[in-house]
Amino acid sequence: MKYYLYLWRRLYTLLHQNPRLLISKLSYQLKQLKYKTLSWSQFVNSLDNVTLQQPFTLVFNTILSGGANTYLHDYLNKLSGVIIIIQSRNLSKSALVKVYNLPNNVEQIFRVKLTLANLATLNYKEVIINHLLFMHNTSVAVTDLLELVSSVKSPLTIMINDYYYLCPSVNLLDYNNKFCNLPDAATCNNCLNSFVPQ
Repeated sequence: MKYYLYLWRRLYTLLHQNPRLLISKLSYQLKQLKYKTLSWSQFVNSLDNVTLQQPFTLVFNTILSGGANTYLHDYLNKLSGVIIIIQSRNLSKSALVKVYNLPNNVEQIFRVKLTLANLATLNYKEVIINHLLFMHNTSVAVTDLLELVSSVKSPLTIMINDYYYLCPSVNLLDYNNKFCNLPDAATCNNCLNSFVPQ
């Protein structure tokens, strides 16, 4: 009951702030309610043996939709085998996990309590990061994911949807709101100091 009251309170707040964002967030919250949270062992047991024996493509994706998801969808359609897509705000808590078995055209959706150590137990042929902008702590997520990739020894593909990986201004606009033209490191550091309050 408390969770539903929380949802209605958030609904009212977001309605006055940004109606489009409201629809995306509410959709995500409702998805979270729909699926019972499984432990990692329950999740693995729910996958059939054929799925488990194949190498996976592991994808980390945003919890919201947009152009990045459209590109990802087109990219994944060119692949074969099993694809696991993880959508989460925090990699050490529960996540919405989508499993696509492309040869059999099977789609399963779970809510799973996961850890990176558990993820490393599966057999990956590739790890794809669509983007991590909606993670609670992006720097921690990046460190954890690099550790995962090095432990499973799989190729890492990062989809560049904007310039966030290079600069927090996203569009490479400097503190004067002008295109910076990718200057040297010293100029970048001076500009970043202007963005961050001292």
